[in-house]
Amino acid sequence: MTQLDLVNHALIGFDRIFNQLDNVRATTKTYPPHNIVKIDDGNWLVELAAAGFSKDELTVELHENTLTIRGRKQEQADRFYLYRGLAMRNFEKSLYLQDHIKIKYADYKDGMLNVYLEHEVPESKKPKLITIN
Repeated sequence: MTQLDLVNHALIGFDRIFNQLDNVRATTKTYPPHNIVKIDDGNWLVELAAAGFSKDELTVELHENTLTIRGRKQEQADRFYLYRGLAMRNFEKSLYLQDHIKIKYADYKDGMLNVYLEHEVPESKKPKLITIN
C-alpha cells in the first residue's frame, strides 16, 4: 500500500492514528459523505448518506481487510430533468480495516446506510495467562 492509497482511504480499527486521519480527511473522496463512529473499544459504525438510492442499488463487500461500499444508480428513462441538483451519481468508497474486524450487519433506513463492525480476536491471538510454578 502506498502513501497515496492511505491518503485516499480511511482506516478503521487503528484507533491510535484516528487523530492523524483528521489531517488526511481533507484529501479523501467526499461523496457520499460518511461518518465513522466508535461505539466502544471493539465496535464501530460506518454511517453513509445514500439518499436517493434504493437498497438494491447499494452493495457492501469485505475482501482482504477492505470494506467497499458501492452505489450504482439505475437511470430512469421516463424522466427528463430540467435541473438536476441532487448528486445521485455512482460511487465507490473503500475503508481499510485492521485484521480481525468483521461486519456484524448492515441496514438501510431513511437514506442512511449503516454498517456495524466488530473486532473479533481469535483465541490464538488473545493474551494467555501463564501459571507460575
